[in-house]
Amino acid sequence: MKKTMVVMVFLVAGLLAAARTASAAKNYISGDIGIGWVNNITDTYSTSTYGLPMFFQTTNNNRLAFADSGLTLYGAIGSDCGSYRMEGEVGYQRTNVKNITKGISSAGSFLPSSTVTDLEGNVSVISILANGYYDVHGGALDPYITAGVGCASISFNDINAPASNLQYSGSSSNAQATSLAYQIGAGFAVPLSKTIKLDARYRYFATGKVGSIATSQVTLKDFSIISNSIVLGLRVGI
Repeated sequence: MKKTMVVMVFLVAGLLAAARTASAAKNYISGDIGIGWVNNITDTYSTSTYGLPMFFQTTNNNRLAFADSGLTLYGAIGSDCGSYRMEGEVGYQRTNVKNITKGISSAGSFLPSSTVTDLEGNVSVISILANGYYDVHGGALDPYITAGVGCASISFNDINAPASNLQYSGSSSNAQATSLAYQIGAGFAVPLSKTIKLDARYRYFATGKVGSIATSQVTLKDFSIISNSIVLGLRVGI
């Protein structure tokens, strides 16, 4: 993870340096807060091919479900060159886990033997991305589209079954993995002054495939984190 982060820091610094050399480039900082929804995760392992002694393990796929929504935060520094922008961004997403279903079919449907177990804890994602934007100016609103690429650290935090579940309850545990990541999105900015803009955005975020991650309650293999977020923030010229 450290090597990946160092590479991304140098990449972002290079992009910002290139943007600053363009004519009439203006630097800015931005911050956004909003809500995000993480897609359910379905793994692909079975007891015959991935023999860890986890009590949620099954010969069929498992599906980890998340709460309805969670916190999303982004902070960035960038250069505005008129119709396009380049920036380096650090993001944070956190969503509570809801339950895990064991015994679903390979197609994702429930089987007669399927069981659902409530879970406590959360999954958080810290990302470092290099983003590009294309802006359209000329009205009360400045619409834009964006795309970015980078890396992400995925953490499963305090995962446990509720204490009331005597069959599966145990000590909470954590796990962490890293992956490539990317985002695409669209939004609009509302100028509030010469140097401040109100920013609203939709974003689709996804990581690459993670080989495996395991806590004492949950084991997942060959999965990706995918989220959809709506955020609101400020962009301030510096």
